[in-house]
Amino acid sequence: MLTLIAKDFKLLFSAEGGVKKKLLSSLATLLMAAFAVGIEIFIFTTILEKLQQYNNASLPFLTLFLFIISCLMILIDTMRANKLFFNEKDIEQLVRRPVTNAQIVASKLVFLFFSHYVMTFLLVYPVLVSYGLLIGKPMMFYYAGVFYPALSFLFEGGVALVLVYPYKLLSDFLKKHTIVQFVLALLLMVGGCVVYNYVLGLFMELVVNNNINAIFTKNSIEALINARSFFVPLNFLVDSFFTGKTVRLFSYVCIAGGVFILGGSLIVFSFAYLRSVAISQKAGKTKDVLDITNPLVALIKKELFLLFKDSNNILSFTGL
Repeated sequence: MLTLIAKDFKLLFSAEGGVKKKLLSSLATLLMAAFAVGIEIFIFTTILEKLQQYNNASLPFLTLFLFIISCLMILIDTMRANKLFFNEKDIEQLVRRPVTNAQIVASKLVFLFFSHYVMTFLLVYPVLVSYGLLIGKPMMFYYAGVFYPALSFLFEGGVALVLVYPYKLLSDFLKKHTIVQFVLALLLMVGGCVVYNYVLGLFMELVVNNNINAIFTKNSIEALINARSFFVPLNFLVDSFFTGKTVRLFSYVCIAGGVFILGGSLIVFSFAYLRSVAISQKAGKTKDVLDITNPLVALIKKELFLLFKDSNNILSFTGL
């Protein structure tokens, strides 16, 4: 088990190049993470301080903020699970090893939990501390917050496990259809610019012009309070941690546990299927057939390959 976890660590975090390059890459990542967390806390505390003038608005805003982080973590966990469970080279190596599918899946789930816990702790615990300081929570509140990332993994990790195989199929489809990948990257880029422009405008009104009414009107506050009941099961988890309603934790565990069991079952069957396919391909390899392509078509394909050489990232075009 430990050997498999160590292998997964190298699979996700090993970087090409020498020690100096790895150190510089790690330092840059830490600085970017610290900057992102600082911006996150600044936005959260600024809005929360302004919302305290409204009755019963602080907790719904906190739930909405954590819901956004939860969606982000589901996306990150899905991409990480795809690399953990469906890496072709990794599956080929595991074909030759005398380990069962259960051992492999269990080791990858342990590593997925560990990576999720670290990332969620960095994003959520500063929010929890800021909320506790502004509202005035006892010391036990900050200790209990250490367990928030572990409990959030039940739902967020479970949803990621449900989505990871469709994500792999979509990724494989985009690798084979460069034009679709190009169009999708353009649409995401345009959509991202529109959202960024809207959010930046609201941020300028709120922070620079100190105009909270630009965002939080009486109707929007009521809508935020009413919308909180739809953030299931996150609202149950928030209630158990931030309002002391521990009975709500049972409801969260039941819902999130069911999602995780479903996701775990799907990942076991899909991983076993792909591993069996890899074993059968290894046993019955055929000779490669030379594919003769027109020189012009080959040159166009080469240029498109350079443009989209990071096949795991459909946003590589926007990076260019």
